[in-house]
Amino acid sequence: MMMNQQTYEQRVKRAHLAREIIEVVLLVGIIIFVIQLGIKSYSVNTGGLMSPALKDNQLVIVSKLSYVFGSPERGDVIIYNDPLNTQQQRIQRIIGIPGDTVTIKLSSVSVNGHVLNEPYITVDKTAPENPTAFSVTLGKDQYFVANDHRSVCTGQPGCTNDSRDPASLGVSIADQGTKSLDRRFIIGKVVFVYWPLNQMHGVDTYSSTFSGVASRAPAQPSLFAGITALLALAPISRRAKALW
Repeated sequence: MMMNQQTYEQRVKRAHLAREIIEVVLLVGIIIFVIQLGIKSYSVNTGGLMSPALKDNQLVIVSKLSYVFGSPERGDVIIYNDPLNTQQQRIQRIIGIPGDTVTIKLSSVSVNGHVLNEPYITVDKTAPENPTAFSVTLGKDQYFVANDHRSVCTGQPGCTNDSRDPASLGVSIADQGTKSLDRRFIIGKVVFVYWPLNQMHGVDTYSSTFSGVASRAPAQPSLFAGITALLALAPISRRAKALW
């Protein structure tokens, strides 16, 4: 009788242990799945186009959730699918957002009339001035992006000194007239460099550079804002039902 009792207790313990192991494995699987949905690891290979913020062969973390709960902002460094080859990804910095008017002059960039002081750029002082000057007003879901290294493509046919021609932007043929990038191609926001270890750092969006820009874009409702609004309306709905 004692032996049967011990055997039963051992079976119960093994069953509990097995259940705990299964629960841990499931929890770890769920966590990994959520992480895979929310973030992406990316190896930088831009040929120096995003220097000095990012260097080739660095590994970065890309937040895909940033633009689920909000919209891309000026100064964000983003990764996006090349519209001309969606199997290829590019990294660039957002300069203009929907509603903005971006004006390119020979030696300056302005957004909505505000001339930007861009501490993040690299410019080859021996290179000629940007030979192409233009102004573009961005429509819904259109973004103006540029490289931080503004002299890399000097000398290439059709490529401006600021790497802002349609081919450099990676915009589709249909959008080359607007020199913009459509939001549907944006994958996420580059937030952190984690390799090599001695080069770990957060990726600066230089909010102070764009703080003087007057926004002309309509407010874009986010998922978080929508949920908050629904929660705020819930008590009102309950009171209305009570009155009826």
